[in-house]
Amino acid sequence: MKAVDGRFENAAVRAVIAGADVLCVSHTVEKQEAAFDSVLAAVRDGLISESRIDESVARIVALKKSVALRKAAGPAASLARPSSIGLAERISAASISLIAGDIMPDLSRGGLYVDMRPETLTGAEDKRVESSTVAEALAQECPALECASMPCDPDAAAIAALVARIGSKPVVVGVYAMTRYPGQERLVRSVAAACAVAGAPLAFVSMREPYDAELIARSGGEGCAVLCAYEYTSLSTRAVARVLAGLAKAPGVCPVRALEAG
Repeated sequence: MKAVDGRFENAAVRAVIAGADVLCVSHTVEKQEAAFDSVLAAVRDGLISESRIDESVARIVALKKSVALRKAAGPAASLARPSSIGLAERISAASISLIAGDIMPDLSRGGLYVDMRPETLTGAEDKRVESSTVAEALAQECPALECASMPCDPDAAAIAALVARIGSKPVVVGVYAMTRYPGQERLVRSVAAACAVAGAPLAFVSMREPYDAELIARSGGEGCAVLCAYEYTSLSTRAVARVLAGLAKAPGVCPVRALEAG
């Protein structure tokens, strides 16, 4: 409800009055409690009748009972079929997009890949993101490649150690929700400066948000190629690795404008 809650006062109360039975408020306890308290106060003040709440409860209970009576099998079995796995792999590969620049460097002959370790960021992600990493996937496709694993918000010491590893071979930095981590912006600036001095080709992979491309450009990566995977999962890591190894194209089309014109 953020889009509504951020624009209208008493959004939860107004939604109930409008006929909503269930409110998806927020992943934060504070907002959930505030919404509950506002609806409770509206009932006590007579703005919302108890019978109106009873109507919603009756509909919710009826729906739960109807679902409980069904004997449908869970999705796990069908999702584990080879055909389903293959479809998921094809969809993931087809989504990989080149959102800036013209061509990604081929890492099959060596270079350096910087891999940001993913972290859960929102309540919508109900478990920590612990899929296989891009570095692990690249190790299968590019044996000569060096990989550096970094935390999402690297400190000055980690950045300095990384910069010391930069030579003349291509460098690809995999960012993850860069707009949320100041350390990544500092890393990009330092790496871009080091690559300029060493004459090393530089490119980037956004493993979550296409909007990172704008911050990359402002942080010294202007004109560099940027690949976007939209998520950090086992499927996307393998798809990205194949593109960086020169084994696959990046056929996806970004659904938003990641870079400002001009």
